[in-house]
Amino acid sequence: MLEALFQHRGALLAAVTWVPLLAVAAAELPLEQRAARHLRWRRWASNLGVGLLDRALLHLVLPLGAVAAALFSAERELGLLHLQPLPAAVAAALTVPLLDLGGYLRHRLEHGVPLLWRFHCVHHADLDLDWSTAIRHHPVSALFSNGFRLGWVLLIGASPVGVVLYFLLGRPIDALAHGNVRLPGWLERGLRLVLVTPGVHAVHHSSAQLETDSNFGVAFTGWDRLFRTFRAAAAAGPRDLEVGLREFRAARDLDLDHLLLLPLQGSAAARAEPEPGASPLP
Repeated sequence: MLEALFQHRGALLAAVTWVPLLAVAAAELPLEQRAARHLRWRRWASNLGVGLLDRALLHLVLPLGAVAAALFSAERELGLLHLQPLPAAVAAALTVPLLDLGGYLRHRLEHGVPLLWRFHCVHHADLDLDWSTAIRHHPVSALFSNGFRLGWVLLIGASPVGVVLYFLLGRPIDALAHGNVRLPGWLERGLRLVLVTPGVHAVHHSSAQLETDSNFGVAFTGWDRLFRTFRAAAAAGPRDLEVGLREFRAARDLDLDHLLLLPLQGSAAARAEPEPGASPLP
């Protein structure tokens, strides 16, 4: 089974990436949370363009990916999960939250290290937040994220089955989390106890730095709760939330050429100052 998954990993990755994105895009039509402030087609063209560029670059530079790294680790019994013999089901079950921990730590680094922020801020500089924002990552940021993931897979000795399970679970959650989707209140509150929801992740895309520097979780909210970086709601409320970065408010910054060159601008290293009287994370 693993050999078949590895042979068809490209098709599997494409399916778990694009099918959820298209589903969320369709759901945004009847369930829109915030009115679009900028021309959708202009944003979508740029975000899709950089997303496809990322895929092509990763295929050239890191063609094997996390499943291959997990298979390599399993064959040589490398990593933390191989220190003690574990049943395959247990190793797979542990791999899923450990991979999410790696994503949380990587995300914290991208906000805390100025050089990494220069490239990660391209993701945050989108002036609206919807399904297309999920694939709006600068190519350098995409290479760092995937390189970090490969190293983390080897460090923890991730189960190949667990890696596949995490992708099957994590990619749809990430697509939904970026969606401009209004969930029923009871469903939003229930899901956020475990999973990153549109309401939770919208806080992370707020233009207010105190809110941007919260909710770093990729699929699960547990790591944010554990490390006290969880914020349930934005001060402005979900409908009036201003997303993006205050350093980049021009519509021209939505275009693909500006998007790719944005990290070279001096303002890309800046961080918005917290508002007077703003409270820290609870």
